Amino acid sequence: MFYIAKRLIQIPVLVFVVVTLGFILMKAAPGDPVAMFAGEGATPEYLEMIRKEYGLDKPIPQQYFSYMRGILTGNWGYSLSFERPVLRVILERMPFTLLLSFAGFLIAVPLGVILGVTAALKRASYIDSSISAFATFFNSIPAFIIGLVLMYVFAVILRILPLGGVHTVGAS
Repeated sequence: MFYIAKRLIQIPVLVFVVVTLGFILMKAAPGDPVAMFAGEGATPEYLEMIRKEYGLDKPIPQQYFSYMRGILTGNWGYSLSFERPVLRVILERMPFTLLLSFAGFLIAVPLGVILGVTAALKRASYIDSSISAFATFFNSIPAFIIGLVLMYVFAVILRILPLGGVHTVGAS
């Protein structure tokens, strides 16, 4: 019980640290985000107007507190790419994220249990060594690389799954 309580206390601390590091990294990144947003040939007056509109003309500590307040209140800003509030963009994609996560969980857990039990039953054998080597190899590769390779194999080479989007099976 103490372990669970300790972990539950660590969650907000970890989120705070990650959000703070994200803010610091964005401020430390080279270039001027306002100039990139405005494009080439923007007048200094236009750049200043954008800085003022987004609060980028204020001192960094004040920007940080405004940023944290926005995160805590659900005001995550406006996506220029999607022309909608960021929170709405995230919530629109949440069902697909949960679907993919749950499908991955349904594949990974039984496969992991089967391979783990097989390795345990065949301890110190060729099968145990092969399963351990397989697990170590795939644990050492970043998940996004494995994802890209699987997309290439199943969508491009085998043409079993679509490369993107959501499609009903059997629909043209």
